[in-house]
Amino acid sequence: MNDLIMKRKREQDFEENVWLCERTEELIHAIEKSRKGIQVYRDVDLEIEELKLEQQGARIGIACFVSRCYPGGDAMRGGNGSEEILCRQSTLYPCLNTEYLRETYYDVNFDCVEGVAAKYFYIPDVVCTVQDKRRNFLMQEYGNSFDVIGCARTEGNVKEDMERMYRIARQKGIDMLVFIMDERDMT
Repeated sequence: MNDLIMKRKREQDFEENVWLCERTEELIHAIEKSRKGIQVYRDVDLEIEELKLEQQGARIGIACFVSRCYPGGDAMRGGNGSEEILCRQSTLYPCLNTEYLRETYYDVNFDCVEGVAAKYFYIPDVVCTVQDKRRNFLMQEYGNSFDVIGCARTEGNVKEDMERMYRIARQKGIDMLVFIMDERDMT
């Protein structure tokens, strides 16, 4: 398949996922639950003392670099980065596209002349919307939802950002953290 056809397929997948998230009662409730737990962090917020949390079963966290100004990055336009893929295959996009995150994350970063004002966010209980063999295998073992830790994509130190996302995961009681990166994050 040529690139244009693949891009249009990704755009359709995104639109179908948004439609599903807006009309499926179970997903609507899951999105409401996730939205209630969203938190935004500045670098200085991460200097707090480590929290001791009780283990409540295995929790999966996905850490990825995300657009600092636009919810879902290029998901609507068929983008194929890690954030865009998650937005096409889960309830992440409706959680990102909220007034709270626009005000506390996207708008402040858009208006920031140098660097970013708010660098990280945490969204609990994002639900997979794609049914395939890999998802079924993963979800049978660990449950139907995962937490997302996003870090604004900048020209900064990738290793340092990954360490800070790991610290957020520890604070939130995440047992298994998966870093998803694409070529933009490898510089």
